[in-house]
Amino acid sequence: MFKTSLQLFAEAVSGKKIVYLYRIAEKAKTEAARNLAFTTENGRTKSKDAEATATKDGTIRTPGAAETEITATAVLSKGDKLIAELEDAMDDDKLIEIWEVNLEEKALTGENKFKG
Repeated sequence: MFKTSLQLFAEAVSGKKIVYLYRIAEKAKTEAARNLAFTTENGRTKSKDAEATATKDGTIRTPGAAETEITATAVLSKGDKLIAELEDAMDDDKLIEIWEVNLEEKALTGENKFKG
C-alpha cells in the first residue's frame, strides 16, 4: 500500500486537546476569553444553503452565507456565570467571540501560547 508523506508523519490530536474559549465582544478590552467548566464534548459544523433558479439556459445556483454552529455539553459548575452571560448576550443580539484552540500545537506568532 502506498502512503503519502502526510500519512507517515501525521499525528492524531486527542479530542480533549481541542477546547473552545468564549467572550462577549464588547468586553474584549477588559476580560480574557474563558472556557466552559467541566465540558464533556464539543462539536462544530459548517453549512451553506444555496438557492437554485431554473433558466432557459440551465440552472443557476446562488450560494447563501456560510453558517457555523458550535455545540458544547458540560456539567454545570456551581457559581459559574459564563453560561448565563452568554445566553443573555445572545438574547440581546450581542456579538460573541469564540475560539477553537488546539492545545497540541504552539502558536507560530503573536502572544498566544497555542494555535487557535
